[in-house]
Amino acid sequence: MQAPLAARFTLLALVALDCGAVPEETPAVLRFATRPGYPLTTSRLSSSLGGTLQKACHATLVHPAWALTAAHCFSDVEPEARGALREFARGFSASDVEFYPGAHAGGETQLSSRWQREDFVAEHDLALVPLRPPLTDVAPVVVWRPNEQCGVSGTGGVVGEIGIEGDNGEGVTAEAALLGPVEAARLLGAGHAGWLIAARGPSVGPGDSGSGMTAAWSALEPAAPGCEPLSSEDSQPVLVGVVQDANPVDPRLPFGLVPLYGSEHARWLQRIFDATRVATEPLPPLLPP
Repeated sequence: MQAPLAARFTLLALVALDCGAVPEETPAVLRFATRPGYPLTTSRLSSSLGGTLQKACHATLVHPAWALTAAHCFSDVEPEARGALREFARGFSASDVEFYPGAHAGGETQLSSRWQREDFVAEHDLALVPLRPPLTDVAPVVVWRPNEQCGVSGTGGVVGEIGIEGDNGEGVTAEAALLGPVEAARLLGAGHAGWLIAARGPSVGPGDSGSGMTAAWSALEPAAPGCEPLSSEDSQPVLVGVVQDANPVDPRLPFGLVPLYGSEHARWLQRIFDATRVATEPLPPLLPP
């Protein structure tokens, strides 16, 4: 059971940011809540940059054997580098990370050299970090069933949760509001093609990249015709997207999420999950001779 929501504060947030339209001039006052500690499905992610330098991000448990993060969290990281998921108590090798085929401009799916930040594509900025051994004592977030007919719109006002780092480096669970689809260039600047989901909440910094924003399916369903979560368990939150990056102008402004409901991203996740299912589920009993 989650702890009671603690501190409450007020932020100015746009009611909607719809399909590239100009934001409303008059912002609405929204109240977001926070509580100490990350969601159980969120972990800090650190990767070695050599010596004592570490690159900091976050990751979200999407399968007992996989944590999802932002692909650009591995920019400037050597393939032989080691990393850690602190809250999951797991280490990994950067060479074992699986990248979405469109996350890197070259289409590569594994770290083969030292990639630069500008090599990554914002709207496909996704990577899976292996968990070995699998993490079986925490229920993963629910992802979307691949469906070409799935489309999400009118999400303005849907409030979910996200794990972020607090002002003193502590883990925090915070409410955030979905604003709707937005051109990546409007959040990140010229040169970023494609679409993200805009969201607003507490201050989101660059180190929060890869953290997943979840929401209850009952809140998402009216805005998601043709969509279906992979699990019908109502108590499990649905992963809407992962933080692509902080707003480069001001971390208190709307930030972008890489959407997970699109059929391409959902199909990629399911393909990886299907390939690892045998390794994480017990084998059926042998039939008697």
